[in-house]
Amino acid sequence: MSRQNSLTVDDSKLEKIISTLETKLRNRPNDARLVSRLLAMLDCQSPRVTGDSPYSRCQRALSAHYHANEGSLNGLTLDIFRDNYRNWKLILDEHELNNETIVPQICEGSEIQINDTPAYCGKYKDLFNKTGVVPGICFKCFKVIILPSDLFSLIHIYFVLKNSFFERNNFRKCMVELREEFNYPYKGFIYCQSEDEALYCLQKIKTELKINGLSDTICEISHGCLEYSSKYPDFSYSAEGTHRSFEQPQYWQAIETDYLTKNTPPGPRILYHGNKEITVRDMICFETWIRYAETIGDESYKQLVGNRPVHRNMKMFTALVAKQAAQRNAQLVELRARQSQHE
Repeated sequence: MSRQNSLTVDDSKLEKIISTLETKLRNRPNDARLVSRLLAMLDCQSPRVTGDSPYSRCQRALSAHYHANEGSLNGLTLDIFRDNYRNWKLILDEHELNNETIVPQICEGSEIQINDTPAYCGKYKDLFNKTGVVPGICFKCFKVIILPSDLFSLIHIYFVLKNSFFERNNFRKCMVELREEFNYPYKGFIYCQSEDEALYCLQKIKTELKINGLSDTICEISHGCLEYSSKYPDFSYSAEGTHRSFEQPQYWQAIETDYLTKNTPPGPRILYHGNKEITVRDMICFETWIRYAETIGDESYKQLVGNRPVHRNMKMFTALVAKQAAQRNAQLVELRARQSQHE
């Protein structure tokens, strides 16, 4: 079995899914949704990738390089990452993958769960977007938010989250922010199913960051999705517990029940993200992040690639990010000022 929990598919089904996706991609090589799905499946199946597409071959080559140089990623530094990244980049370029593909976030751990059951966040977010109702299950959702102040810190924090042990193997991710209404360009998240768990994970990640030389990184707790707090400020979290003043209106339950009756969540799915190797999805995500940093004027990207451009088109992505460039750069300045006070 792949490293997944009890609701996931086994390796034979993964192989079939990957084979089906690869067949479809031969006829539709520029289908972004197919590529995204295949990258996720390869992420689950690695290191036993069995497909024959350029993506599968690239994953096998990345896996071989990772295992040959695994020790070099211990005690990650900028120089260590840069040396490995350049080799991974050569492997990626050799396989001539679709250069329009973007991956703004990468995930680790078990799928998001509340009360130890799948949260189906997309379905619940649809309910909120269409009705303004915050789903009942989301009142129990808390997150630890980590705010890196430059590109390499984001990448370093991804590796910290990737390799840290969490008792429930909590879902965690790193991302670049594309939603204009939300602050700060770089973010890491640890998803929790109670306030107590969030407080525990907050202290744990602060300890891990200190060990890795990232002790000045701002970390805080959030209640549910940022969209909820934006619409209902009393839903937001504070150490003083102001989020507790927001209670679900009684009539919301009927709206939620009616919506979910008509829009049932999907059935069981692959509920484990990631592995300890470097994957194709990781690499395309790093390239996406580098283009993002370049576009918003975060000069730290040059520490990784020098003055060499990222040879990926990403035209629509770059145009979207360019509109936010001044805003995102100002937020980095603010965040670094907060860090200096934090020290």
